[in-house]
Amino acid sequence: MSCRNSSRLMIVLASALGAAIGVSALPVRLYAADLDSTDFGEPPAPAQPVEFGTGWYIRGDAAFAMDSLPEISDLGFFPQTSNLRNTYSLGFGGGYKFNNWFRTDVTLDYRDHLAASDSTTSTYANGTRWDALANGYVDLGTWSGFSPYVGAGVGAAWGFAKIYTKDPTLACTELGTVTCYEQNTPLNLAWALMAGFTYEVFPHAFLDVGYRYLNLGNYSFYSNPADVTAPSGMTASAPSHVHEIRFGLRYMID
Repeated sequence: MSCRNSSRLMIVLASALGAAIGVSALPVRLYAADLDSTDFGEPPAPAQPVEFGTGWYIRGDAAFAMDSLPEISDLGFFPQTSNLRNTYSLGFGGGYKFNNWFRTDVTLDYRDHLAASDSTTSTYANGTRWDALANGYVDLGTWSGFSPYVGAGVGAAWGFAKIYTKDPTLACTELGTVTCYEQNTPLNLAWALMAGFTYEVFPHAFLDVGYRYLNLGNYSFYSNPADVTAPSGMTASAPSHVHEIRFGLRYMID
């Protein structure tokens, strides 16, 4: 075969090989172009955590109080006096904050007990008192971290008395038994007015300082005070009006 024919054969073979390579690469280029033009849309938004309980809070309070209810005598009577008595109260509760302006809670308070004794007759008296209130508050804004508020509450107050004696002539039950017990005050209507301020001392925790007026109704240490003849200068029933300076801590459960 001549050199000229050999050259022509090499050119034909090279052309055929180039065409084959070009055809085989065409689907790859077309597929890549398809990928470039494909619209997959926006990526899905990340899942948001579900919040539960936002707005709920718990609280604890202690108060210095001045109470119109005087100390009881040895048999559960009250001295007829208008002097205010220094007492204290401890309480706890929980509530819900609807927004920056309004919140509500329910509180339960234990009040300083009443006590008396008479060594000559070996007679002892002890009275305990409780009150529970549903309260509403209006927050008036926040300035430099301080949030003043006003509020009101309504609920119930009640008390129990235990009276013991070792003198048979003073026994409360028949046959001169040496120990007696008398339950006193049924549920009284109680209501309150309050004002104060809160301050966030650390995240979710608020110091609450305020004044509260409480009307706790009348207390009696006898089931039927109308049937009781109180000693001179004493009464079987007396009202309880309380003025309190309260210190509390409110914790938001977020």
